[in-house]
Amino acid sequence: MVLISPIVDIAIVSFGMAIVSQILQRKLIDRKKTKESQAQMKQMQKQLNELLKHGDEKSKLESARIQNELLKLMNDQMKGSMKHMLVSLPIFWIVFAVIGTVYGNVQINAPLPLPVIHRNLAFEIIQVVSWLWWYIYCSLFFSVILSIILNAFDKMKTKSQEKKIAQSQKAQ
Repeated sequence: MVLISPIVDIAIVSFGMAIVSQILQRKLIDRKKTKESQAQMKQMQKQLNELLKHGDEKSKLESARIQNELLKLMNDQMKGSMKHMLVSLPIFWIVFAVIGTVYGNVQINAPLPLPVIHRNLAFEIIQVVSWLWWYIYCSLFFSVILSIILNAFDKMKTKSQEKKIAQSQKAQ
């Protein structure tokens, strides 16, 4: 049941799955909260490093308190990531099952040689890859491109919102 050709079909599916993944990620993970907690964790790690340089008892108690807070923040971030994974994994499993059934033994003649790792952990750069390797490379490519585009769009959106706030403050 090849629609166009295996190379194009799998690339289209990987593009669609990259879009689905980005949408789910944006809906299920609070990006603003994540950025804030990452900044907070970075600051706490700096404090922790400073405290570890001191050997006194007070510093040890303070570092233990900071480590507990750091663990709580990391736990919250992991919960957000888990939610995304729990929703997206079943979708990906279904898609992989369909692709594997349709293109299970198909070899893709890639446009350029690609590095692959075989089951025996042998590494080589080859032109002809399995459907899975083609999907992985297409998915990585599309995910990076979509991420760059969406981040640029977010920055433009943030700048325009900041501009509107500045204009409304000037008007008052």
